[in-house]
Amino acid sequence: MKLRNTLCASLLLAVLFPVGAFAATIKGGETYSLKQSEVIKDNFYVGAGEVSIAGDVDGDLIAGGGSVTVSGSTSGDVLVGGGDVAILDDVRGDLRVAGGNVLVTSNVAGDLVVLGGNVRILSGSTIGKDLVVLGGRLLLNGNVKGDVTVGVGEVEIDSRIDGDVYIKNSDKITIGASSVISGNLTYSGKDASILNISDGASVMGETVFKESKIFQRKEAKNILLAFLGLFVFLKLLALLGANCDSGAHHPFLLHHDRFLSRHHNASCVYNPHNSFLYLLRSGVRRLGAQNHHEGGRYHG
Repeated sequence: MKLRNTLCASLLLAVLFPVGAFAATIKGGETYSLKQSEVIKDNFYVGAGEVSIAGDVDGDLIAGGGSVTVSGSTSGDVLVGGGDVAILDDVRGDLRVAGGNVLVTSNVAGDLVVLGGNVRILSGSTIGKDLVVLGGRLLLNGNVKGDVTVGVGEVEIDSRIDGDVYIKNSDKITIGASSVISGNLTYSGKDASILNISDGASVMGETVFKESKIFQRKEAKNILLAFLGLFVFLKLLALLGANCDSGAHHPFLLHHDRFLSRHHNASCVYNPHNSFLYLLRSGVRRLGAQNHHEGGRYHG
């Protein structure tokens, strides 16, 4: 069974990370910080209870943790998962994020795909291609040069969107006064009254309401594939992580959604409350409980 799991993980890695691009720097621990003065000229993989990336990454970045903050620029693609995730500097490739609280304040040259409880994309940010969001709430103040596809309970848009907008299975949609949507606005929910378009907003294409229906299988498959790399990353740490002081174990062996983590520079010590999946689940549950107690109201 262990051999089969290892072979499966290796196969997934081979598909998602081709050999020619598999040179990598791997870091981890209770906490990890890349200082502003530091530069990683490599693909960079990091997993920790708290992750801070203030330096630049000249390559792809994959990071997982309870809290992940990326305030340095990245030349390649970025894949991040955590309870709280903040992307504060430019991404020159695609950005994929899974988290409880997700904040984006920077430019993304490619696509932005987010699975999150509370997602905020603030003014000053520009998405160069398409935006896809699945989760609880979305505040979109940044501009999008492609299409926007969202499946969230509450949506607030106050930005410029050059493509079409598709909003599925929503409870409340607000299009702010500064919004300019160059394409069509297509939405679904319990009834057409969930949409509120403020005075001053402009929808240049058609505004169409459709009866609510679940995501089609193809759409669900695309979302699943977008985040498959996140869980492959966890296997990657198990397979390729640096040795502990004893030399006999890895600092991030994955076992039943748990991490074995380095503690006080000693050998590997299990700490379930620093588990990435534990903290990610806690973040999502926390946001769900908050949404329930607030009656579903959005608080930016």
